[in-house]
Amino acid sequence: GALATGRSDRNDIEVTQNGDSYSRIEQNGTFQEAEVSQTGDGNESFVYQGGNSNNVGNAANDPDMSSTNTGVSQVGDDNYSIVDQ
Repeated sequence: GALATGRSDRNDIEVTQNGDSYSRIEQNGTFQEAEVSQTGDGNESFVYQGGNSNNVGNAANDPDMSSTNTGVSQVGDDNYSIVDQ
């Protein structure tokens, strides 16, 4: 499952999951971008962004996540990541 919360404007979020995984993204401020890609089971990712103009990947301009800008990319099982900006 995925949970995303935001408390301002002009924020972008993209989460792609294939398998049984969990992702949580929290954004405060303006011009935040976050992108998470998870393949496999038991993966967890947490992204917390505060302030302005933070970027974890490029959620608006890389819809197929083909570039190296992917902020969080997890392949396999039982991976864990946390990003705090």
